[in-house]
Amino acid sequence: MKGDGSFLPTIQASFEHDTLVAGQDNKVHISGKFSEDVTESTIVAVTFYHVSNPNFSIGYTSTVGCTGKGCKIKAGDPFTQTVDVQLPDNKDTYLMVVEVSNSSTDIGCTLTLVTV
Repeated sequence: MKGDGSFLPTIQASFEHDTLVAGQDNKVHISGKFSEDVTESTIVAVTFYHVSNPNFSIGYTSTVGCTGKGCKIKAGDPFTQTVDVQLPDNKDTYLMVVEVSNSSTDIGCTLTLVTV
């Protein structure tokens, strides 16, 4: 939820490979539509939190660059991004949090339970 009480748009996130192997790289495909423009300064953050100890996180952050015609994705237009992530080294169940933000404002997020 945003600071003004409204909800962030939900985004979709899926792994390229169905079999998740601890410590190995995988791609996360992210898509959705936002109420704000996506620019070169938009950040996609993928973080894995241990379900048994949510204070311990393993994070990965990637900056979304310009793609396609022009450099901006207008609000309401489809957004797609593929992010390379390294899966956690330990076999366990994690809460994967994917956040998309402009500067200091979150514009979309999703939460997914994953078992590595």
